[in-house]
Amino acid sequence: VVGDSNTWYLEQSFGYYEGTNRWTSSGAYTFSPSQRGLIRLPKNPTYTVHRGQNVIEVHQVFESWVSQVIRLYRGQQSIEFEWLVGPINLHDTAAKEVITIYKTHLVTNGIFYTDSNGRKFMKRRRDYRGKQRNHSPRIESNYYPVTTAARIHDDRATLTVLTDRAQGASSNVDGSLEFMLQRRLLVDDNKGVTEPLDEKSFGVGIVTRGIHIVQFTTNSDAAYLHRTRSLAITQGPLLSISPTSRTINQWQPASTSFLKGPVPENINVMTLQKLSPTTVLLRLEHIYDVDEDPQYSVPTEVNISALFSRRVKSVKEVTLDGNSDRDCELGRLVWSFAGNTTRTDKRTDLVPPLVVLEPMEIRTFVVYYFP
Repeated sequence: VVGDSNTWYLEQSFGYYEGTNRWTSSGAYTFSPSQRGLIRLPKNPTYTVHRGQNVIEVHQVFESWVSQVIRLYRGQQSIEFEWLVGPINLHDTAAKEVITIYKTHLVTNGIFYTDSNGRKFMKRRRDYRGKQRNHSPRIESNYYPVTTAARIHDDRATLTVLTDRAQGASSNVDGSLEFMLQRRLLVDDNKGVTEPLDEKSFGVGIVTRGIHIVQFTTNSDAAYLHRTRSLAITQGPLLSISPTSRTINQWQPASTSFLKGPVPENINVMTLQKLSPTTVLLRLEHIYDVDEDPQYSVPTEVNISALFSRRVKSVKEVTLDGNSDRDCELGRLVWSFAGNTTRTDKRTDLVPPLVVLEPMEIRTFVVYYFP
């Protein structure tokens, strides 16, 4: 991978774990691979290359049931892997749990990170639970849920993999990330489903398709590229199609927006919901974590009145769920901390419509317009 003046090693491959049939069988609720460990698919797939003006595509076929398209878009600092898995082959009567692996030369020392509901990253350490070492580690004990992304890094670079759905992820080998893509199992895990995880369509195993966005960058660029692309994935536009009697010439392109101008680059409009003809619910989030980016991981001021094209009469802050006034919150706990300091949830803030959002903070407001 070549980016700016840097070159990094990246290898992507597919493999699978065989589901075990021991007393803790792999099933809908349980991941319990056999002692054979990872079985890799051939690394010499057949492929074709398609070059366009704005994108290059590499079509690869690893097996009759595993293929992918790799895309390089002009002007983007990322690689798109669109994988296609299924129907998973069971002719050898072995249950299969298919993964993809991204291997690098990063020195990670067993450390990797998975996201928490698409926001903060949680530090993970292979074969550990917190500070307690697992002296009988297994493959499944190092798998963690991922909502939107996982990453590894060293003192030179960061590899971030963004997903388009919730998946399991791990780093069972230093310098690598692996993601569970699809599972087809033969035995029930006795957790209540009472049937094997063997979904079928038209009499054969289902086919799943998904996308990973891979970003291999310097540490200083990693947070900005990840946060902006993650929003584009999770909050991208949805297309809808309906029948019409109009011709294409009769359509008059028209658009409208409640917003008059852009919000700060590190702030996202999570919710904009109409409550009445003159009232909307506005929920804002700071998309960066503390110390994640030197430019964007800072408290940010937002003028809510300046955001809207209509003239704002007043702004009232409410609880996160929007059900009651923020000022009416009662019975808050007072937390004591080491060092003889005391902290509460009280904050020194500007008066709405001028508000400040701290890194990772979410705040909710009711905005009233003039009729």
